[in-house]
Amino acid sequence: MAFSPDGSRLLTVAEDSNGHGKAHVWSIAAGKLLYTLSMKSFVEIEVAPLSAEFSPDGTRIVTVVERHGQLWDAATGKRVGGVLWCASSDAEGGAGAFFSPDSTCLLLSASEDKLVRSWDCETGTQSGFPARDAASVLRHPEEVLEVFFTADGMRIVTTCQDQAVRVWNAEDGTLIGQPFRHQRRKDGEGLKSVAVSPDGTRILTVDAENMVRVWQVDAGQPLEEPVPASARETPPMLTGAGLPPTFVEALSGYRFSDDGVLHEIADTEMAALRARLRAPAENASEWQPLIPWWLMAPQDRPLFPGDKLTRRERADEELGKGTREGILNAYALDPTHPLVHIAMAKDAHGKRAAFLRAYGIARLPVDPAIRARAAEMLREQGQPELAQKVIAAAKPVR
Repeated sequence: MAFSPDGSRLLTVAEDSNGHGKAHVWSIAAGKLLYTLSMKSFVEIEVAPLSAEFSPDGTRIVTVVERHGQLWDAATGKRVGGVLWCASSDAEGGAGAFFSPDSTCLLLSASEDKLVRSWDCETGTQSGFPARDAASVLRHPEEVLEVFFTADGMRIVTTCQDQAVRVWNAEDGTLIGQPFRHQRRKDGEGLKSVAVSPDGTRILTVDAENMVRVWQVDAGQPLEEPVPASARETPPMLTGAGLPPTFVEALSGYRFSDDGVLHEIADTEMAALRARLRAPAENASEWQPLIPWWLMAPQDRPLFPGDKLTRRERADEELGKGTREGILNAYALDPTHPLVHIAMAKDAHGKRAAFLRAYGIARLPVDPAIRARAAEMLREQGQPELAQKVIAAAKPVR
C-alpha cells in the first residue's frame, strides 16, 4: 500500500481470484476506485512477489512482478513503454524498483542479478545515464542487495554480496572512488545495514560484528583509517609515526586510564589539549603541518595543509568559471555549497532542471549576498520569478 505524494490517491496491490496480480488506484476524497493496473507475470512461477509505488512527483507508477516491472501514467492509468526487464529469465529472486528524486530515472535490480538497469521515466525505455550516451547498467561482481539515491539525485549507492558499498555518479554511471569494503566472516556474513546522510556526503555502514563505520562518499575510504599504500611510498604523516598521543585523545575525546578503562575527557581538559597541540613545541614531528590544520573549524580549514583557500572558497572559484566542468568540480569539492545545485540546473532540462532549482533554493541561507548570487543565476536561466522570490526571502546577517 502506498499514498501518492500529494496524499490524494491510494495504491494497493492484491491478487484476483485467478491468482493474477492487480494494482488498484483509489481516490481518497471520493472513496472510489479510479482504475486498475494489470500485473501479469511473464515468467512461469508459482508465487510471484508483487509491489507498486508512486514516483516522487506523483506522475508515474511502477509495478513490479518477479523479475520485471512496468511503468504507468498515474493520471490516466495507461502503460508507458514496454516491459522493464531487470534480469535474465533463468535468474532467481524478485526485483526492486527505485525512482530518482527528480522522477526522471527508474533503477531496476533483481536479487540474483549482478546489474542495476536504468530506465527513462518519460518514455519507459531503457536508457543511458543522462550526461552521456552511456551504458544503461551498473555492473557488480556479485548479487546486488540494495540500491539508494542520495537526496539530490547526484549519486547512486549500491550494496553487493561481496560486502562492499559502491558509489556511482548518477550523471554518467561511472564508479566513484573505490568500494567501501567490510570483511566477510567465515559464515559469509559481513555487511548488515547502510544509511546515507541527508546531504549525500557520508555513508554509515554496520557489519556483522556490529562495527559502525562512517565513509567519505567521494573518497572511498573510512574517515578513521589512513589511505592504504606500500610502506616504501607512504609519507611518515600517513603511517602514524611520531603522532602525539594527545592528538589521538583530542580527535576521539577519550583516554585510557592506567588500568585500561576508557574514559571520556572533560570539555575543559579537551580545550586545554587542543591549545597545547597548536603550540609548535608539542608538534615537533612529521605531523606538525597536519595537526593545527586538523584542529581548525571545518569551515575555516584550508582544503589541504599549506593551502590558503578553504574547500568552499575553492568551490567558489570553480563556480565562477561558469562552465559545466567547473560546476561539477565545485560539487565534488563541496556538495553542500548553497549555490551548486542551482548552478547545475543551467545545463539540465525539464524535470531535472526544476528539481535541481527547487532543491538548491530550499537550502539557501538567508544571507543576502548568497541569495543575490542565486538570483543572478536564476535570471540567467530564464527564471525571473524564482529570482524575485529568492531575493524577497533574504534577511540581514547579524
